[in-house]
Amino acid sequence: MKRLPVYEGHKKLWSIKTAAYFAIGGILFHSIFYFTLHLPGIIFTCAVLASFIARERYLIRTVSREALLFTKIYYLPALLLSFIIFSMALRPAASFFLNSKYEKSGNPDLLYDAALIDPLNPVYPFEKGMQRERRGDLRAAIPHFERAHILDRKNYIYSLHLGRANAGIGDHEEALKFYNIAVESNPYRAFSYSELAAFHLNSLGDPVLAESYLKKSLELEPLYLEGMFNLASIYRSQKKYDLSLLEYDKMEEILKVYRPSGAYQEAILGVPYFAVLGGKALVYMDRNMKALSCAEYAKSLAFGGSMAELKEIENYCGKALKK
Repeated sequence: MKRLPVYEGHKKLWSIKTAAYFAIGGILFHSIFYFTLHLPGIIFTCAVLASFIARERYLIRTVSREALLFTKIYYLPALLLSFIIFSMALRPAASFFLNSKYEKSGNPDLLYDAALIDPLNPVYPFEKGMQRERRGDLRAAIPHFERAHILDRKNYIYSLHLGRANAGIGDHEEALKFYNIAVESNPYRAFSYSELAAFHLNSLGDPVLAESYLKKSLELEPLYLEGMFNLASIYRSQKKYDLSLLEYDKMEEILKVYRPSGAYQEAILGVPYFAVLGGKALVYMDRNMKALSCAEYAKSLAFGGSMAELKEIENYCGKALKK
């Protein structure tokens, strides 16, 4: 707090400067937690508040002090203004603290309090939706996901969860809308195209569009094994056996060369080797190449595959022994 300005001669100006100091302090405190969230507004507000603090010699001399709007603010309204700005700056920090406690303890009341304090942060309604999604209550999760999506329309994760939830309750039209929004929001993510392909294949029964989206995902990430695996399954269903085997051969070569070294690579290389061998066995079975089919089936079992997953092959080949 500055001393009462004698040379500038009025308590009104002192109250304005005091309010400006409080407001700048609050904004700086806010920026510690969310510096990039509202950066343009923070910079503009700081510039305006700094002009209140500046001495008259730094202002345009042709404008009298009496003509300035904020010089007419009395002491109490100025303090109220500073309190409002300061409290608004504290809200994200307080909600951030409560959310951190929620992440450590799992207490949902902390999450609800964080959402109440900072209702414009999309993270909190999204997490509330995730709680319901994990419980299997997709209808209850959708309003929370929609709230998060409204607050951050470019976040593809929110759109993907809306697509999954709507697909789960059978609302294919809404699901397709949000899947498309997710792809438009981030057109360089292979996983999104693969998920959209799975939706077209499994929910809409459209293998043609599913194939095109899988090819797009593989353009973006050539090592994406799940995309190759699903594409090979589509080729098998279309009786394009050579193309199906080609995809399985690619996967087999990738798994021989690459080993995942992080979370992203684990997601990219997430198809186990025995599943690839089992897929090849199914293709050979469809082509009535029993020797090759049963050989791949036996290798699949040797690498950890289960007969339950390959029951069709087991009936075709008979009992296969692990090596």
